[in-house]
Amino acid sequence: MGLDTTNAAGGTFDLSTGLTNTNLRLIKLGTGILTLSVANAYTGVTTVSGGTVRVLNDQSMGTPTGGATVASGATLELVGGRTITETGATSAISGSGVGSVGALYSSSGNNVWNGNIDADTTQITRIGVEGVSSLTINGNIKTTGTAANGLVFQGVGSTTVNGVISGNGQLTRSSNGAGVLVLTGANTYTGNTIISNGTIQVGVAGVGSLGAQMWPLDSPAVPSKARSLGRVQWGAW
Repeated sequence: MGLDTTNAAGGTFDLSTGLTNTNLRLIKLGTGILTLSVANAYTGVTTVSGGTVRVLNDQSMGTPTGGATVASGATLELVGGRTITETGATSAISGSGVGSVGALYSSSGNNVWNGNIDADTTQITRIGVEGVSSLTINGNIKTTGTAANGLVFQGVGSTTVNGVISGNGQLTRSSNGAGVLVLTGANTYTGNTIISNGTIQVGVAGVGSLGAQMWPLDSPAVPSKARSLGRVQWGAW
């Protein structure tokens, strides 16, 4: 099933009637906003090919078997304290999202993502969290690609990754917002770690690590904007 919201009224389409057919996948096309406000029963993947899919219900994305795919330039937005479980398949995110808010974007409430994620770091891929929001990722994140900045965590809200970040990508705590990124896993990513703003908290109760390489903030190899305001916090605080 594909939905094109390019010409929807106001650029927004509200799918307020649940999809009860289990043999479906959902594909969001066009530049508008698709709001998923009720539970759905489909078992296939949720694909955001363009625009924004706004999730207002814990079961809006169907059963946990399908996972999600977010194309470059598109956004999957979690609203109002959602707990999304996509443990049956690895989800995939790419790019900076609509207006660079993030391919995965927590706009309000304390949101939880249960499931593994592949992050395309052949380009900048952003995960964004607003100041009135938090995002907890209970799953592993695999980076694939060595683009500068790579996987970027941004915003003034807090993000916690309770899993292992792996692969060859670079991890960046963005200059966009002074939020906190908490890493509790024994991370193995081999790219650099850059803090442009905000805080990376490494570990809770002694558990957690950075990847293989970290650039000191005063290193001449780090761009000047990546040396200004960031800090690393070791251990629980």
